[in-house]
Amino acid sequence: MVSNKLRSLIPPEQLETTLYDPSHLMDFVKMNSVADSVPEKPQMIGKRHRLFLHYSSFDSHFFICSWDGGDEFYGYELKNEDLNSSKFRSISLSKDILSETSRPYALYFGNKYNTVEEALYDIYPAFFPAYAPEGGRKTA
Repeated sequence: MVSNKLRSLIPPEQLETTLYDPSHLMDFVKMNSVADSVPEKPQMIGKRHRLFLHYSSFDSHFFICSWDGGDEFYGYELKNEDLNSSKFRSISLSKDILSETSRPYALYFGNKYNTVEEALYDIYPAFFPAYAPEGGRKTA
């Protein structure tokens, strides 16, 4: 029920927990579909980057726009809430997300955001005002 592609994307601890919880079994159909839909090159919605996967751990995020099917992603890295150093870049699944020295990340498939910029604005509106949706800014 879990495709090899999906197995390669989910952090091992998260996969093990999900496999043994019967309430999540129907989610694998959706997760397999999302894993299959991640393109090799970033897709744009207007001038914004379409978001496919989101890895998160406390104050760090990887917003994934594309995947080569192996170890390399392209996306937006925001580590330790260091907004000034956050950027779009190549991201290694094995070195940046799943390595023994990295903090444990969880993979979220049910993104409530269509684009990376929408996510950044929603989480940090004061730092990313340029990413406000058409029609106005978020009020805190």
